[in-house]
Amino acid sequence: MKRMTWSLLLIAWVSASSAMGAAQLRGVKTGKWTMDFDAATRLAKKEKLPILLNFSGSDWCGWCKIMERNVFSKDEWTKYAKHNMVMVVLDFPSDKSLVPRKYAQRNARMKEHYAVSGFPTFILLDDDGKTELGRLSAGKDKTPASFRKELGAFVRYRDAEVARYVKRLKLADRQKYIKMIRKIKEHQKKIQVRKEQIAAASKDMEKLSAELIEQEQIARGFRASKLDAAGQKKYWKLKEEIAAAEKEYREWLGSQPAQTSENRKRYESMVTGLQELAQQLARY
Repeated sequence: MKRMTWSLLLIAWVSASSAMGAAQLRGVKTGKWTMDFDAATRLAKKEKLPILLNFSGSDWCGWCKIMERNVFSKDEWTKYAKHNMVMVVLDFPSDKSLVPRKYAQRNARMKEHYAVSGFPTFILLDDDGKTELGRLSAGKDKTPASFRKELGAFVRYRDAEVARYVKRLKLADRQKYIKMIRKIKEHQKKIQVRKEQIAAASKDMEKLSAELIEQEQIARGFRASKLDAAGQKKYWKLKEEIAAAEKEYREWLGSQPAQTSENRKRYESMVTGLQELAQQLARY
């Protein structure tokens, strides 16, 4: 099993209020969160605005709550987004009742499509609802101004932005700049294709890795079956110890223990214990 660092566990325990629950279920307004991706795409196309996707875990993700508190809940962000952004939240909450089933299924498909591996992940799409312009992550020091600046680097080459910019240029310079932009977009499309290929390869690798682990377990069980009675008894006792330790670990994390030095030591002890048991099993 992959080791979860204590810092990640601390993030998972962060408690803060979130406005994601106020996201519109149907329809959309610029600068307001919505779960209705289809309506958002129609509005973005009509207004020629980019779409900000927010892959979130609204009721459990510490970094998501930090971004909500430090960026999205601020008046400065609201004023900017109202005229410049269509915003869609794709939520993966612990409380499944927060997201309608049809959206939950769509969210899962989009998470896989965009190869989202952590929360929050912010992806900026062009007004066609398909072309990825860039993606951003969370940060404890981010503000509406800093986040807006990061987004600005992605929207610069949108058709609408380019059209506005070239109006100020002389004809010769306009043609030169448009040619530059075409080359940039050609490279962006090639990169997008490569990203999709990498995502597909990564998914295939995960499947192969799971199959490999399964086959190794089968082979380990076969070798154990050829041991004498005492050896087989020792093997199955170890398997039971691992199952019990993993259950205790999962249940303890699920109880959301308080952030204390005692719990820190317990966490580290459980992880070390699981690793030692895994090493013992690997000898078979």
